[in-house]
Amino acid sequence: MLGAFAHGKVTSYFCPLKGECVPNRTDDSVPLLGARLIVLTDRGCASACGDFSAAVKDNGLGTLVGTRTAGAVSGPSQAYLLDDGSAMLLPKVRHLGPARETIDTIGVPVDHYAPMTALDLATGRDPGVAEALALL
Repeated sequence: MLGAFAHGKVTSYFCPLKGECVPNRTDDSVPLLGARLIVLTDRGCASACGDFSAAVKDNGLGTLVGTRTAGAVSGPSQAYLLDDGSAMLLPKVRHLGPARETIDTIGVPVDHYAPMTALDLATGRDPGVAEALALL
């Protein structure tokens, strides 16, 4: 999806225990949209969502609105079979954002803080959507 907003950008890095980090890049075969990008995010944004948010922020592709992401981006996992027939999944590489920052356990901060409150929930208001619309 990021390839629709920019070409030639690094979106993240996969870093093995030993050796050089390998960059992940935008899919430059996707036509550019030429549109503004505003991403709504919160603490429920984990894994690929956190990866996407970091790529948007670090590459200046758009604006993040809401609250900090969950901070749960560990990289692709590999299955290890156990003697009892079960499997344990562990990351095979470490994931870093495009600026080579750690996202796992930290999260990605937003550009415009718009937290959901109990009153917002009770009244059907979404401050993130309201802020995003105001930015358009």
